[in-house]
Amino acid sequence: KAIELEKSFLRVCSILPGVKAVYKMEEKQEQDITDLKEIMDHLGECKRSLDNYVHSNTKQPFSVLRGKLDIPSSKSCAHRAVICAALAGDGKTSVISGISGSKDIDATIGAMQALGMKWTDEGNGTVSITGLCGSGGGKKIIDCNESGSTLRFVIPVAAALGCEAEFIGRGRLPQRPIDIYVRELGKNGVHFEYNNTMPFTVSGQLKSGTYEVEGNVSSQFITGLLFALPLLKGDSEIVLTSKLESRPYVDITI
Repeated sequence: KAIELEKSFLRVCSILPGVKAVYKMEEKQEQDITDLKEIMDHLGECKRSLDNYVHSNTKQPFSVLRGKLDIPSSKSCAHRAVICAALAGDGKTSVISGISGSKDIDATIGAMQALGMKWTDEGNGTVSITGLCGSGGGKKIIDCNESGSTLRFVIPVAAALGCEAEFIGRGRLPQRPIDIYVRELGKNGVHFEYNNTMPFTVSGQLKSGTYEVEGNVSSQFITGLLFALPLLKGDSEIVLTSKLESRPYVDITI
């Protein structure tokens, strides 16, 4: 019924412009005024019938939302909090709360654990992290899973610690470029065994210096350097060779 009423309503609307045009012709003025009134009356009836039908056949429940909603935490912040806690000092413990579980955050926790961090899951999204206490000798295996943040944040950290580390990953991560690190870290004491995919190996001791980074690529490279360079002896400088396009993420790190 609603469809029929709507079709009738639209049909009347479609002929109304033509009636108005005829209305302007003086020789038919009286008859057309009568026709126009009839059409307008019919139009009004159609509209009222349609409104009444919709109103009587539509349920409109009224309720008030109440309660508590837990919003998943920011992975961007969680990655950074875990790494900062790990680098906060030998043997010092930090407590991070409000972390939402995810494979990406698990990858970062696992990567920092491989480099010597100790951690405890306290439950309810809270973890206790004890800063890097040494991971012993030998090659470290850094499993980044599918997390680009883990990969690009941890490469320079491992290099700053002087570790030999093999980075592995899956999904599309092996195709994610790290050319900026190969170029800039390679100028400052780091050796890459890298063939544009994973796994690859990083070795050598990163040195302080000047690092030139394009600002229009992923800010993850800049964040990785911001984590690593303060660990080195001597001052370093990050020089942006183009406009920084992802400043909010760099601001989170700082």
